[in-house]
Amino acid sequence: MPETPKKEKSEEDKDIEITRRQFGLSAAGAVLGMTGLSKDAIAEENERVPIFSEVTPDAINEKEGEWVSVEKLMSQEVPAPDGVKLLGGDRGLVISKSFHRFWLFDKGLVLKTGPTGTARTQDGYDTNVGEFTVTRKEDQNYMSGQYPDTDGEPNMPWAVFFNRGIAFHGSKNFHEIDGKLFLHLDNSHGCANATYDDALLSNETLKIGDPVVVLP
Repeated sequence: MPETPKKEKSEEDKDIEITRRQFGLSAAGAVLGMTGLSKDAIAEENERVPIFSEVTPDAINEKEGEWVSVEKLMSQEVPAPDGVKLLGGDRGLVISKSFHRFWLFDKGLVLKTGPTGTARTQDGYDTNVGEFTVTRKEDQNYMSGQYPDTDGEPNMPWAVFFNRGIAFHGSKNFHEIDGKLFLHLDNSHGCANATYDDALLSNETLKIGDPVVVLP
């Protein structure tokens, strides 16, 4: 049989085809966490969403060393920093002293973000800003040799060391009061304090040699 000549699509047909394609992208995007917007629309959307460097930390700690509600601490919407660009890889840890927050990256994505307490000027201690790498990890029973607790309880569980004696670890500076979690801000000798669960996840995720970036 002779091949039937293809009918030229009208402009209306083309518009319908584009609409169907956009609908399909939107449906897939809803499942995959992506968007079916056009490039121009995406660009416009990105312009409206602030990036990490454009956000100013809320003034929550007028006095260093005060206890603050973790719920209040995490209530500020802070976009994740560009982990791959900062870390130079797809796995690592980014700590922000100003926002009292950390981002744990794995496979280029944020695996977990949460609260963290560091040292600033209290008693001359500080958490140095810069780029580091994971040098060693400890289990839940690790006690600081330099600052051991008198009660004998491990005070640096699941420690991930990245700057000599400085580590990201579980800390008693997180305390639950009447069912609400509080953090004792800036009450560290230099380490980045975390909840026990966040410290455990970071310890399990990060490998020796992985990058750690501490931001101001």
